[in-house]
Amino acid sequence: MPDPSEPSTPEVADAPASKTHLFQLTGLLLLFALLYALTFRSLVGLWWTDDDYSYGLLVPMVSLWLVFLRREALRHLSLRPAVQLGLVVMSIAALLLVIGETGAVIALSQTSLLVMIVGLMLSLAGTQFLSVLRLPVAYLFFMLPLLGQAILSLRWPLQLLTARMSVLILQMLSIPAQLNENYVVLPNIILRVASSCSGARYLVSIIAMSIPVAYLTLRRRRNQIALIALALAIGVVANWARVVFIGIWAYSGGQVVHGPFHVFQAVSVGWVSYAGLFLAAWTLRKIERPSQIPATRAAEVPPLVPGPLFPPDWVSAWRSSLFMLSALLLLLIVGRAKPTVPKQDLSSFPTTMGEWMESAQERPTTIFRAKGADQEIRKLYRRAGGRPLCLYLAYYEQQTHEKEVGNDFTTELIESAEAEVKRAGTEERVPIPVNHAIFGDGSQIMFWYDLNGRTATTVVGTKAYTIWNTLTRRRSNGALVMIYCERERNTTQESDSEEMKDFMVELLPVLGRYLP
Repeated sequence: MPDPSEPSTPEVADAPASKTHLFQLTGLLLLFALLYALTFRSLVGLWWTDDDYSYGLLVPMVSLWLVFLRREALRHLSLRPAVQLGLVVMSIAALLLVIGETGAVIALSQTSLLVMIVGLMLSLAGTQFLSVLRLPVAYLFFMLPLLGQAILSLRWPLQLLTARMSVLILQMLSIPAQLNENYVVLPNIILRVASSCSGARYLVSIIAMSIPVAYLTLRRRRNQIALIALALAIGVVANWARVVFIGIWAYSGGQVVHGPFHVFQAVSVGWVSYAGLFLAAWTLRKIERPSQIPATRAAEVPPLVPGPLFPPDWVSAWRSSLFMLSALLLLLIVGRAKPTVPKQDLSSFPTTMGEWMESAQERPTTIFRAKGADQEIRKLYRRAGGRPLCLYLAYYEQQTHEKEVGNDFTTELIESAEAEVKRAGTEERVPIPVNHAIFGDGSQIMFWYDLNGRTATTVVGTKAYTIWNTLTRRRSNGALVMIYCERERNTTQESDSEEMKDFMVELLPVLGRYLP
């Protein structure tokens, strides 16, 4: 018989979950998985094929492990649905998913996945449940490429910083190195710190690795923050060391193979960073004295919430969530865009346009091929006494996450060539805005996106038109149009630009006969 004088210990909620509740919860999770099946597939494909995001494969497993560590706290909770707040968050997730699917904006669909998880947890379990699992849920953000893309936008500043610090270290080693923006100038060679060598690609994976290590090994918050900061610093400095070693190798007469910075594989920066992370964690753990360590997380359990695990209002919350997911799935099915074929097959594109005739003796220059295009042509045109111009046209009958008109390949092309890009057009001769890129060797391209007669020059504009056309006309077709001109010795950039504009005047009416 228990002694009433002894303090009572918390107990688990007294009513076990019924099979009906478990079946209802399972059905809702299956509907959620069906709704986000394509998004899941895109994430897994990204993790599996892109080394920059391969760490994403571990993020869900680490998150589940963090949930497992909070099991004692979860045992003391009873579900207390916050239906109104949950439905608001779910509505935001639904809006993101609709825009992401209609406009083929994969980033919005992926963000919607995480927001919907939060909304479902609020609607079915409540705020206290989400508070206990705030770290595992927040950690899932690292499975999305958003943070990586944000950090990759810092590549140019990091390139400049890497070049500057590398030159400084080389000079400290008595090597006569000079700095010219992102170039390391040595007496016998000039090394370029390319965007892939900025070190930005490893920063997200280092952060993703350091957070669970800090949580599992350290107890003081300031030490956890210090460990994450140290991991980032180690990653940046390791990249500097890589460039310095390459500079020493090149200055000593070593052959730099496959570009300036491929002698030392870039993956070495990641491994050095991870080794430094674990060494820093071990050191900080040693510094922490037992008297300074606060109560363990095992004891950080909330007070017992009396009542059954599934309260009476849980079924109502389940029905609301089920209705929201079902309506969203139905909306995506009904509003799905239909394929739109061109007015005429591109294989019948004319060989003569005004003064320009297709040159059968010369082969058109291949810059790249658009990913997933349903139809494409590549032709070389020339007029008497004029320059050869390469026309590339890629048409998409329907845009999806794997087939996007406004993909990043044009941006990557320009960045890799360090081209100068400016807006052209809206003149009397060229009545549409276009992107005009001039490369370092004098070659030029003009390109734009055509979406049902609307012209866009940016990825954002392309997505906006695609979303509008899908919602109003159930069409997401589009085309990429590009004109390429190689530089020749006897011509000037200005004359090449005028030649391309003259060609566009003849091209635009022809495009109107082929593109919807």
